[in-house]
Amino acid sequence: MSVYACGNNTCSQIVAGGPSILCCPSLIFLTGVSQVEATFSHILWRTESGWKWTGYKQYNDEISIDPEWKVFISENRTVAISSTGSLVVWEDKGWRTLHFQNDYTEATDAAAEVYSGTQNQRYSDNLIGKEEHESCTNSDHKKTEEDCDGLSLVSVEDDSMKGICLASRGKRKMPSKLQDNSIRKKMMQEKLHNASCGMQTLESNKPHIVFCHVAVEDNVLLALGKDGKMYSGSIPISLGLKVTEVAVGKEHSMALTTNGDVLTWGGGMRGQLGNGEICQREKPELVEHLQGITISSVVCGGWHSVALSSSGDVYVWGWNESGQLGFPSKSQSNHSIFGSFEHKCWCPKNVEKVRKEENSNPLLDRVNQEHTKDVVNVQASPRLLDFWSEHVKVVDVQCGDRHTLFQLDDGSAWSVGMNKYGQLGLGHTDMTEEPTQVFNSGVTRIYAGGWNSIFVTIPC
Repeated sequence: MSVYACGNNTCSQIVAGGPSILCCPSLIFLTGVSQVEATFSHILWRTESGWKWTGYKQYNDEISIDPEWKVFISENRTVAISSTGSLVVWEDKGWRTLHFQNDYTEATDAAAEVYSGTQNQRYSDNLIGKEEHESCTNSDHKKTEEDCDGLSLVSVEDDSMKGICLASRGKRKMPSKLQDNSIRKKMMQEKLHNASCGMQTLESNKPHIVFCHVAVEDNVLLALGKDGKMYSGSIPISLGLKVTEVAVGKEHSMALTTNGDVLTWGGGMRGQLGNGEICQREKPELVEHLQGITISSVVCGGWHSVALSSSGDVYVWGWNESGQLGFPSKSQSNHSIFGSFEHKCWCPKNVEKVRKEENSNPLLDRVNQEHTKDVVNVQASPRLLDFWSEHVKVVDVQCGDRHTLFQLDDGSAWSVGMNKYGQLGLGHTDMTEEPTQVFNSGVTRIYAGGWNSIFVTIPC
């Protein structure tokens, strides 16, 4: 297995000491890579030896991560699903466990009680354990005995949902009964690990919510439980449907239900909600244009959206300022905050000649020989993006801020959209408005950061 990356390298997140822009996929010397999380300034790699940071120095050594955890990052946030399924967030050099309401009624009741200044015995089971109480008196925490007594409010992650939970500080023993001894054992092990990492744990007699996926940006967090419930901040979103996947962009969110329906909400002033309008929606709404099509995966770019059907078809909508939807765009702008940086590349001098020879097959010159010439700047409803052969289907799609990656079932990888930082991996920095082949075979997984692309391959 080999891992290649291209795009923004201003913080040495791809190659230490390399140029600020890498427009050809460069080999990454990491083994056993099984998950990649990429942001503007740093990349988090899950390898066979544990989690490894590259990029901005602040993140290299500060955050200690259990090898068994699933981790999700944005530029300024690090969130993880622990080995017991709890959701934790890194704050102030320590992990903090997030508390979630089990249902919408309970959430609104809790908020009402907090705002009215009342205290309810139902939340007394959130008392921090005795060990945490004793640690509060430690000089490292700079807290007094009085600081550890009484009630305090712990704000949750999504301010827009105004979710609030009660955390009670005091002495309490571990609950005597747990439904599953194996979970009890894991929780005890995690408790010891948390203590060593400075994590504050919230224990509860309520049913333990087990999370399986998180989508995070600096201003939003969506969490998905194994039971199909979706949470925004600490508040469950009542849909009446089970959800299998969630995704977030800079201003909008998406969810995929078990029956293959797509829901969107949030900011839609660039058409990214897919409802045919330029508007905003506070609550999840069905994307009616995809009714009758079984969708298997959804992905958010910065301001565009992609849905992949079970038959391998790709539907795109939203902002197309850089051709990220795979259609011609009105904009030919190459604006960049790094415009003053000199473009240097380690690509072979004859890379363009080699690429032209490899793509000499006329079928590869265009994604679709009858591709429409219509110019699209904002696509407000889902639109089918046809690839060049009916016998090849798309198996995965990943989105950066303004570019899109496609993996096909023949092992090839394609890219389209913004390319100012070489994130398309094509050997140049010109915007591309139609998907262009990066690898012709051997690709097993693809990942996209804001201005980066990562490809995992096997020897052909």
